[in-house]
Amino acid sequence: MINQKHKSFHQYHFGFTIVELLVVIAVIGILAAITVVSYTGISQKAITASIQADLSSAFRRLKLFQVDNNGYPIDQSAILTCPLSSTALCLNLSSSNTIGSYTVDNSSSPQTFTLRIQNGSIAYQITESLSAQLVAATTPVNSIAVSGNALPGSVLTAGSLSPAAATVNYQWQNSDTIGGTYVDISGATNSTYTITAGDTNKYIKVVATGYGSYSGSVESISPLIATPVNSIAVSGTALSGSVLTAGSLSPAAATVNYQWQNSDTIGGTYVNISGASNSTYILTAGDINKYVKVVATGYGAYSGSVESISPIVFDSSLWLVIGSQIWSRTNLNVGTMINSSVTQTNNATAEKYCPADTAANCTTHGGLYIWDEAMQYVTTLGAQGLCPANSHIPTDTEFATLFGASGGTMFRVGGSTGFNAQLAGSKWSGGFINFNGENDLWSSKQVTTNAWIRIIYSGNDTINGGNNGKTNAYSVRCIKS
Repeated sequence: MINQKHKSFHQYHFGFTIVELLVVIAVIGILAAITVVSYTGISQKAITASIQADLSSAFRRLKLFQVDNNGYPIDQSAILTCPLSSTALCLNLSSSNTIGSYTVDNSSSPQTFTLRIQNGSIAYQITESLSAQLVAATTPVNSIAVSGNALPGSVLTAGSLSPAAATVNYQWQNSDTIGGTYVDISGATNSTYTITAGDTNKYIKVVATGYGSYSGSVESISPLIATPVNSIAVSGTALSGSVLTAGSLSPAAATVNYQWQNSDTIGGTYVNISGASNSTYILTAGDINKYVKVVATGYGAYSGSVESISPIVFDSSLWLVIGSQIWSRTNLNVGTMINSSVTQTNNATAEKYCPADTAANCTTHGGLYIWDEAMQYVTTLGAQGLCPANSHIPTDTEFATLFGASGGTMFRVGGSTGFNAQLAGSKWSGGFINFNGENDLWSSKQVTTNAWIRIIYSGNDTINGGNNGKTNAYSVRCIKS
């Protein structure tokens, strides 16, 4: 009986000792192979020692659990369960140490596991292999963001990483298709990359590869590097009721969306015109005295926006198109009426004569002005003078373009051009002459003490031109600049 008890005790003691010895031997082998990274602070050394101690203890517990249960615990939650159970074990980690990760493959032969314990940025891991080293673990880089416009000449920036403190090396690559083969761009190894013309119609990728305490690679792909739209032309007459057309683009094949806008000043804030998103736009009364802009924004294989601004929009009830020119519909009638016995002078007040010194004649035929008053005392060819903003006193060349070889019939009241010459006559030193007989029109071209005029007659089809004294008073027709 004593022998039997001794035998049972011996068998139990022998079996337990073998398991314990295997674990102890494994732990000793692992600890003997530990390679500890040198740290410069006592605190870091203490953390490292604490992690290594927890790993050694965990290794022994996992090995014992495997012997008792024919396998390792199946997931991370099982190794944290406290107190102990038949399907879990409690690692009792030191203060501040946490399980970074735990993976197990119970289907392999032999079974495998990897356990990682970390404390802040310091981490180590261990495997089930008896020959495995206790090694410093790395944190995987999870993601990266890229910002910037996908346009040639723009800068792409590899931005925030996850983890934020990750140390990485960068490599920029490009590919003809988003899912195609990406090729390293030579020399593009910084956190920023300036897109070149060679990247047009390609996709750009940045690859960030962790080093030091960080591992793995993450990437981010830009949108297609589109061909920028460079320019756009707009044609049409800047008169209310006229059609503006967004014409040729550069590149010619560019696909764009249109938006028409207007502004009170050429350099001011432009506001979208509701519903004006076609390649053409009909100017309305609301556009009068405003500037109209078309904005073309590329899409598909094209990017960026270009714009073109029209001249200021004139009121079509006051201006008319003749050929390629825009002329006022009536003779100029601005300023204060003065008596014909008074000389118009440079007194900061616009002054006019009315035929026969009758105000009603200015209403029907326009005012009469000496050349200096009409030009507002400058001698510049094509000066604005008394004309409204964005128009000017016509040059003799512009008169030549207007009249060409045409006869006076086309320009008299009821003529086909719509010019409707108002026969205001003129004022000389001796008084008013030729009222209802001719329309004498100043040009901005001077010849010493004289200036050039053009004359449309009431009954003579000839349109004459010549230079007369600047002190005579004639009519003015403005032309759009």
